[in-house]
Amino acid sequence: MNVTEPIIQAALLGTANREFVPGAFPESLQTLVDGIHGKAEDTESFLYMTAASAFAYRRAGWEPAGAEGIVPVKTAPEEELPYFDKDRSQLFSRLHGTRYMLAYAYRLAQGSGKIISPEYLQPLIRRAYDRNNPLRFEERRLLKNLVGNRCLWLIRQMGLVGEECGITDSWDTATHGERKEMLARFRQQDSAAALELLRKDWKSEPANQRNELLECLRINISKADELFIQEVLESDRSSIVKETARKLLCMIPDSAMVMRCCELLRGHIRHNMLT
Repeated sequence: MNVTEPIIQAALLGTANREFVPGAFPESLQTLVDGIHGKAEDTESFLYMTAASAFAYRRAGWEPAGAEGIVPVKTAPEEELPYFDKDRSQLFSRLHGTRYMLAYAYRLAQGSGKIISPEYLQPLIRRAYDRNNPLRFEERRLLKNLVGNRCLWLIRQMGLVGEECGITDSWDTATHGERKEMLARFRQQDSAAALELLRKDWKSEPANQRNELLECLRINISKADELFIQEVLESDRSSIVKETARKLLCMIPDSAMVMRCCELLRGHIRHNMLT
């Protein structure tokens, strides 16, 4: 019989019909119950006070945690930047349930030289690290510029440090939609590294997904991308992917395809002020 069962039976039947005899209590709780029994005015008061005590013990834990289970928490570091006022900090918190408006607000606040007040950070952090949030990588990147030292401290306390995995690990476990988002972001930060990431599983992707990933190379496209795009144009089995590759090569001013077109057109185009 567990600790709470006799309490429940006595409460259901009433103390006039069921005598409450506590048993199987931990020693510390039994001492308290004995003290209550000696001071209670009647059996009903004794039941109520004992039930309340058992509930409090149940919520707190029957035994205190051992020293080995205690994790020391360091003091949060001081901030270097000023906070947004209360209304603006609250605005970010109110937008955390939206899909696009929060990221838009983050972008507008970039470069302001201010950070979000720490009391509004926890829901924003949880959203930025939620695996079901398709914009989590973008929000994480933007949020870093709007939080200070205490946010980094709070992320560690929330056990989210392990979520900051490497680019390759994230790519391996990401869905196709997440890969497109990651690739577009990495193209803005390091286009060469993004290209190597695209090469990683290129041949194993379905044609429609290869085409969508290839479209991401439009961002910061340069001469360094020409070799890979040319290989795709020459060897890919999908006509849609080939056409995307051809359009990308036409976006590189000094690509071999553009230079060849210039050679073919040279001497055949006449123009004046009107044409």
